[in-house]
Amino acid sequence: MSERTDTNLNGRGFAYADGLWLIDKGQRRAIPTPETRNRLFVDNKNFPDEPSLGDIQRGPDINADAAMINDGTTIYFVDNGRARGIASPAVLQKYGFHGGDRVPSTVTASLPKGDVIAD
Repeated sequence: MSERTDTNLNGRGFAYADGLWLIDKGQRRAIPTPETRNRLFVDNKNFPDEPSLGDIQRGPDINADAAMINDGTTIYFVDNGRARGIASPAVLQKYGFHGGDRVPSTVTASLPKGDVIAD
């Protein structure tokens, strides 16, 4: 089966094979543990069974320690050593991320930044 990327599906969560996945940067990324899922997503984030998305190219797994943080100005998805800002409330909702644990701005200022999640 040939794999594809599809940025139009960014933010989509789904179940496939033996786990839960998130489409990010057009790739499917594994959500490694239930604890990771609970730290990142709102309780009602839907992960429907969608075997048709199994041909989406596999990207790097989401780090088991990934988290959402909020410094009062920006909400960040912290994964694999990088803090990626969330561009807008609409993007936050699209991905199903929760609003993040509140941290001082000195914490977010000290983290290496990744690309902003804008779609």
